[in-house]
Amino acid sequence: MIYSRGLEGKVVRGRKRSSRSEDIAYPLDLFEEGSVTNLFTSIVGNVFGFKALRALRLEDLRIPPSYSKTFQGPPHGIQVERDKLNKYGRPLLGCTIKPKLGLSAKNYGRAVYECLRGGLDFTKDDENVNSQPFMRWRDRFLFCVKAIYKAQAETAFKPDSDGAEFRGGAQLPPSKIGKNCLGG
Repeated sequence: MIYSRGLEGKVVRGRKRSSRSEDIAYPLDLFEEGSVTNLFTSIVGNVFGFKALRALRLEDLRIPPSYSKTFQGPPHGIQVERDKLNKYGRPLLGCTIKPKLGLSAKNYGRAVYECLRGGLDFTKDDENVNSQPFMRWRDRFLFCVKAIYKAQAETAFKPDSDGAEFRGGAQLPPSKIGKNCLGG
């Protein structure tokens, strides 16, 4: 029995055969409701990772209204993020720390420091970074807090958030957690 039958993407004809572009339709059952991360990881991450493809470009993404209604949206808007960062009148600049796998917690914290010291407003974990044996979440968190404070001290940037939203997930005493964290 093939469990994935009916879940494969299908090329939707409608373009000229000579076109170098194709429309591909995926069944909605492939995607978790309300998860932008799952949607983009499935489409962009997995498809663009095929070694057999030498060149690929995503030009358009159409999401059916029935699926887009499952997204609740962010808990607050960009203005709240700008207020927390005290950054206005320009784009917010950030990056995903790479390589996504293989760094120790200490080296990950060092990368965060270099990014913030270099002028970025924020960094984020790659979606594959969780709490692996070589880089546990707690250790990464503590090194990142040190990196943030060090970058703040050198750049005089101090966000206003008290970090309360992180304390529960961290399960660490407040004295061990940075009080000026940005989060959702």
